[in-house]
Amino acid sequence: MRSAWPTLTQQPEQAFDDIVAVAAELCHVPIALLGFFTDESQWFKAWHGFEVTEIRVADSLCAHLVDEADELVVVRDLAADTRSQTKPWVADPPHFRFYVALPLRSGTGQVIGTLCLTDYAPRPHGLTSRQADGLRALGRQVTLQLELRRQLQEQTLLRLETQHRLKNTWAVVQGLAVQTLRTANDLNGAKQALLDRLAALGRAHDAANVDSGAEGSLRSIAEAVLAPYKSAHSSRIQIEGPDLELSTDVAQSFALALHELATNALKYGALSNSDGAVAISWSSTESAGQRRLRFTWEERNGPPPSQPQERRGFGTRMIEGIFGRGTATFDFKRSGLVFRAEAPLKQLVPLPACS
Repeated sequence: MRSAWPTLTQQPEQAFDDIVAVAAELCHVPIALLGFFTDESQWFKAWHGFEVTEIRVADSLCAHLVDEADELVVVRDLAADTRSQTKPWVADPPHFRFYVALPLRSGTGQVIGTLCLTDYAPRPHGLTSRQADGLRALGRQVTLQLELRRQLQEQTLLRLETQHRLKNTWAVVQGLAVQTLRTANDLNGAKQALLDRLAALGRAHDAANVDSGAEGSLRSIAEAVLAPYKSAHSSRIQIEGPDLELSTDVAQSFALALHELATNALKYGALSNSDGAVAISWSSTESAGQRRLRFTWEERNGPPPSQPQERRGFGTRMIEGIFGRGTATFDFKRSGLVFRAEAPLKQLVPLPACS
């Protein structure tokens, strides 16, 4: 089907033209066609001896004569076969009589098309074993050509996706550098802050498996980004929540948000003394047909929190920005900072837009 082989068009290609020409010569028939099925039609990629581009499935001999289980279909006289004797092109001009079809299959075994041959005269002896074997070999060449085109398409898509992700990552790095320098008090502080943020971005990159294009789970992102903090405070950081899948761009944003929260906790909050603890939790709910994320960062037993200027800097704006299409609040309780946010899962804002 065209949907199964999206790279194929009806434009002539020499490789397929050669296959049908060789098939006709091998089997001593005037007509050879290479066609593929859609739900409503059979369209032809190549033809020899009879030019046709597309026909309705209702009029297709292949659609009526080829079953999923068939390996090679040979009809010695179409006019004598009850399945075909009343079909167009048999009962009506051009009055085809002899017919051969080799089913072409997808990787799952589904019949997606045929390499078919026909003649104007019946052929009681059908095909010789040599002709049948040769036709099967040509069918394998068709399958190989299709597979090569599929691989080429996948490589092209992967190249474009890689270019897109590199541009996105570069934009994130640029944004981090600009914002870090803009809000830093001194150059050494800016250098360390930028290195820490880039390290968090790198851990998110690994956790989200960016190079494969796969999504990453919120839990894997949280575990990876908070690992350096947990190594020193393992019993004081609790992470609880289901495995929610995040797009790569949003995963990077979330990683940086967690890094900023953890850095602030280490500097000013619950991780800055020996008694404090941090609980990170999230859940998802269905509301109005949308899956919503509820996220909480809660610090306890740290020093009484204040609202230093740094908390309104780049990190805070970025944390709030990720949930820009929902709600995000910082609550500076005496027991410790509590950050709560809620937003539709598919509407979380990726970097650099949230910065």
